[in-house]
Amino acid sequence: MRKHLLPFLLGFIAASLLFLFVILPDHGRGKFEMGKMTGEIMTKFEIFDKVRTELGHDYNYYIDGDKRLFAVKDCAVVVVERNGVKTIRSSE
Repeated sequence: MRKHLLPFLLGFIAASLLFLFVILPDHGRGKFEMGKMTGEIMTKFEIFDKVRTELGHDYNYYIDGDKRLFAVKDCAVVVVERNGVKTIRSSE
């Protein structure tokens, strides 16, 4: 019985250490990156809404061109130059 118990315990400890130091940190990094990207996207949507309410959304692709500051899905904040003055607008 003791002859089989020691290899079993050593194998269990080795598997636990492997899980603790290899698999768990990689899983944690993945979750951290997913949370970071979700927060970044939500922040961009909030900035997009602020630009739209404060500066307007009178952007025309054919007249103003497409100089995107950033974009998320179908929403974008673009740089518009009119009469030599650069400003940002929301395109939607």
